[in-house]
Amino acid sequence: MVVHDRALRQTPWHEWRALLVACHDYAVISGWRFVNADFMNLSQKRHEKDGLNAARERGLPMALEYADRIRACVEATRSGAPPPRLVEEFLACQRLVSQEAVYNSMIATVKAIGLGEPAPAAEAASAAEEGDALAYQDMSQPVEVIARRLIAYHTSMQDSPGMLEERQERLLHASFIVEFGLEHGLPEMRDSTSEATLTDFMTRLGEWEGARSSGDTGALVRSLVLGNLPDGPMKPSLRNAVLDWVCDNKALVIGGGVLVGTLLSVVVAGAAIAAASSARRPR
Repeated sequence: MVVHDRALRQTPWHEWRALLVACHDYAVISGWRFVNADFMNLSQKRHEKDGLNAARERGLPMALEYADRIRACVEATRSGAPPPRLVEEFLACQRLVSQEAVYNSMIATVKAIGLGEPAPAAEAASAAEEGDALAYQDMSQPVEVIARRLIAYHTSMQDSPGMLEERQERLLHASFIVEFGLEHGLPEMRDSTSEATLTDFMTRLGEWEGARSSGDTGALVRSLVLGNLPDGPMKPSLRNAVLDWVCDNKALVIGGGVLVGTLLSVVVAGAAIAAASSARRPR
């Protein structure tokens, strides 16, 4: 009950609170993934262990109620009504999950190719004075600068346990909401801001001289992300953005003729919730 009360207090997705609370035990067991088939034919699943069936049974009534609410929302919007709050929060969740997927992709990439070393002392002091030390979203900078800022921001998050836990919890809730909504007919959207950040990062990466001279960079990154990043709800839209970028930048290559698009199309296959869900999954 304490966990449920905490979820009610902390989640920013007010319209989805009741579903998150009712399905909390199921979500923890499933690694915060929602699979609609899990809630079908529960009578045939009673042999399953670890409390999964009991968790599904507790969540089923509220899941059915939200499925009905979603159907009503879809019908209303088709009739020209403005999107209700439930749908607005769902779209906000999609944006958050997409942004986090891009963030995790960038982190995995710069670590794989050895970028992100601390800046020289004078440069770091200047950046701190100007407030740019953590501004990794500025894609007008060379990729070396972007990588340093990205790693600095990531380190600052890791060094703030309370902030990190809140961020992870918000993301896990959002990912569960997105998967539930998509399963029940809410529309998948492409977040233009996230896609622009990703493709701009790919362009900066393609301009990096170190990438052009490192023949094994593509293989290294592919090996890293294929071994560690699972699927996620925003994979299709981000993958489409990457493929669009590849079509527009066919001449841009990384050492040994490996397209930046090929490298990053593997990276974005990782879900936004990779680190968070693995940390929360029962062992």
